[in-house]
Amino acid sequence: VEKYLVPQNGAKFSISGMSNRGYAGCSVAAYSGSKISLWALPIGSYVCVKTNQGRYSEFRLNGYSGTTMNLGYTTWNN
Repeated sequence: VEKYLVPQNGAKFSISGMSNRGYAGCSVAAYSGSKISLWALPIGSYVCVKTNQGRYSEFRLNGYSGTTMNLGYTTWNN
Protein backbone atom coordinates (compact mmCIF):
# COMPACT_ATOMS: atom_id res chain seq x y z
CA VAL A 1 0.00 0.00 0.00
CA GLU A 2 1.38 3.40 -1.01
CA LYS A 3 0.95 6.27 1.45
CA TYR A 4 2.04 9.85 0.91
CA LEU A 5 2.47 13.15 2.66
CA VAL A 6 0.79 15.74 0.45
CA PRO A 7 1.39 19.47 0.96
CA GLN A 8 -1.84 21.42 1.32
CA ASN A 9 -2.95 25.00 0.61
CA GLY A 10 0.23 26.05 -1.17
CA ALA A 11 2.73 24.63 1.35
CA LYS A 12 5.90 22.94 0.03
CA PHE A 13 8.30 20.27 1.33
CA SER A 14 12.05 19.77 1.28
CA ILE A 15 13.39 16.41 2.48
CA SER A 16 16.40 16.89 4.75
CA GLY A 17 17.30 13.24 5.21
CA MET A 18 18.66 12.39 8.65
CA SER A 19 19.99 15.92 9.29
CA ASN A 20 18.28 18.61 11.33
CA ARG A 21 18.70 21.74 9.20
CA GLY A 22 17.19 24.22 11.63
CA TYR A 23 15.92 27.62 10.55
CA ALA A 24 19.12 28.56 8.68
CA GLY A 25 19.00 25.41 6.55
CA CYS A 26 15.25 25.40 5.95
CA SER A 27 15.27 29.06 4.90
CA VAL A 28 17.62 28.30 1.98
CA ALA A 29 16.34 24.81 1.05
CA ALA A 30 14.93 23.91 -2.37
CA TYR A 31 11.18 23.22 -2.03
CA SER A 32 8.66 21.26 -4.05
CA GLY A 33 4.89 21.03 -4.00
CA SER A 34 5.10 17.31 -4.83
CA LYS A 35 3.85 14.58 -2.54
CA ILE A 36 6.37 12.47 -0.60
CA SER A 37 6.07 8.69 -0.43
CA LEU A 38 6.34 7.42 3.14
CA TRP A 39 8.78 4.83 1.76
CA ALA A 40 11.17 7.76 1.15
CA LEU A 41 11.07 8.74 4.85
CA PRO A 42 12.71 6.28 7.21
CA ILE A 43 12.23 6.86 10.95
CA GLY A 44 14.52 9.69 12.00
CA SER A 45 14.04 11.66 8.75
CA TYR A 46 13.63 15.44 8.77
CA VAL A 47 11.46 17.46 6.39
CA CYS A 48 11.47 21.24 6.05
CA VAL A 49 8.13 22.89 5.27
CA LYS A 50 7.47 26.31 3.74
CA THR A 51 3.94 27.56 4.25
CA ASN A 52 1.94 29.52 1.71
CA GLN A 53 2.70 32.59 3.87
CA GLY A 54 6.46 32.06 3.59
CA ARG A 55 6.96 30.69 7.11
CA TYR A 56 9.30 27.79 7.82
CA SER A 57 8.85 24.68 9.89
CA GLU A 58 10.71 21.41 10.24
CA PHE A 59 9.42 18.06 11.41
CA ARG A 60 11.07 14.75 12.28
CA LEU A 61 9.45 11.36 11.82
CA ASN A 62 9.94 9.84 15.27
CA GLY A 63 8.12 6.58 14.57
CA TYR A 64 4.74 4.95 14.17
CA SER A 65 2.03 3.77 16.56
CA GLY A 66 0.04 1.44 14.33
CA THR A 67 -0.92 3.63 11.38
CA THR A 68 -0.36 6.92 13.25
CA MET A 69 2.80 8.90 12.52
CA ASN A 70 4.60 10.31 15.57
CA LEU A 71 6.23 13.63 14.69
CA GLY A 72 8.33 16.19 16.47
CA TYR A 73 8.29 19.67 14.97
CA THR A 74 9.49 23.23 15.24
CA THR A 75 7.86 26.25 13.58
CA TRP A 76 9.60 29.59 13.34
CA ASN A 77 7.77 32.91 13.27
CA ASN A 78 10.00 34.66 10.77
